[in-house]
Amino acid sequence: MLQLPSHKLIHDVPTRWNSNYDMLERYLEQQAAIYSALTDKTLKKNIRNIVTSSDADVKIAEEVLQVLKPLKTITTLLSTETTPSVSMILPLKTRILQSMAPSEDDCTVTRDVKAAIRGDLNPRYTAPLIYKTTFIDLLH
Repeated sequence: MLQLPSHKLIHDVPTRWNSNYDMLERYLEQQAAIYSALTDKTLKKNIRNIVTSSDADVKIAEEVLQVLKPLKTITTLLSTETTPSVSMILPLKTRILQSMAPSEDDCTVTRDVKAAIRGDLNPRYTAPLIYKTTFIDLLH
């Protein structure tokens, strides 16, 4: 009826790197089905005070998904590498930090998510050895 893929919702799993991204992506994909189910008359008879996502909530979810997309791409890339090199860390870290730069178009939630990611990532991977190995790998 809604012509959506028949997929189950995905839950966040703290030990899985991309589970937040996957969860939001699936929610947005299945949003019409979720709304239809929650507003079905037979369900409403048995449950009171059903809360559905507002348009603003959906817009925030879409924006956060875009913020998380570079992280999904990089973690997928790294997990598929058969021989990842330590010299990949600095360029990828730089790429993530660039994508997390604040923008005038960012809503408050997007700005906060980007700031949290930058704040967590900035102090990481600063050992001189990482810089040396990256430099040496670039020479080869």
